[in-house]
Amino acid sequence: MRTLILSLFLTVVVPLSACGKTEPTDAATETASPLPCPNPAEPALDPASPSSSSPTCLRGTGAGGPTAGGSGTAGGGGPDGSVTRTWSEDVRQTGDGTSSVITQQYMAVVSVSLSKVDEGAWTISGPASVSSTFTSDWKSNQTSPLGPCNVHYTDNATAMGTVEVEGGLEARDGFYQFYVNIPGVDGSNDTVRDDSGCNGPNNLETTPWAAAPITASGSGDMADPRTVSGSSNEPRTGGEDTVTWSFTLPE
Repeated sequence: MRTLILSLFLTVVVPLSACGKTEPTDAATETASPLPCPNPAEPALDPASPSSSSPTCLRGTGAGGPTAGGSGTAGGGGPDGSVTRTWSEDVRQTGDGTSSVITQQYMAVVSVSLSKVDEGAWTISGPASVSSTFTSDWKSNQTSPLGPCNVHYTDNATAMGTVEVEGGLEARDGFYQFYVNIPGVDGSNDTVRDDSGCNGPNNLETTPWAAAPITASGSGDMADPRTVSGSSNEPRTGGEDTVTWSFTLPE
């Protein structure tokens, strides 16, 4: 078995989504269940991990979202090739008077330039076009001895931009492996926190939101000594995570 020389590291820190629960009012006691929140941190080297629900999500008006999520298009490869990573997810939950729909999508297209650092080893650099979206729609319809209490929270977040990547490629003895670290991009989230069905406020605002850093990687056997290409695909909840790559190794 070959020992992989390149090590991949990814640390992701992003804020929890602005999901929540109703607050007591003069007319009714709090009975709504907390909003199922997406997991904001995608584990390193485990892109297929599904979102999870949080039993203690707090009411708020901040941004929500995944590690990275979004859809978009970007063109062309660099002088030495390209790497594309996309993923999507659609999580739906119902029960106990509540319903939740969370969708996340992501696309990054990297234009790859290779710089040789040793025999069979190159650094990877170049621009990446990143586009990311996150939406959520949560409703709670509850009834207490004091009457009905209905709430509706939504998020509609988008982030996109161009970033510079860094990574590495090793290709020796008919085998290759690579990684590319893709920085995050900033965006915004249009949120609605409507508690008017429980005699509460109806808050609408736009807050900052960001698609967090993410890693693309791959490995395989080389059919041609100067060409590296391949793809990988992993299922997600209601979606998939895909990486495709193609390099032409410089002389």
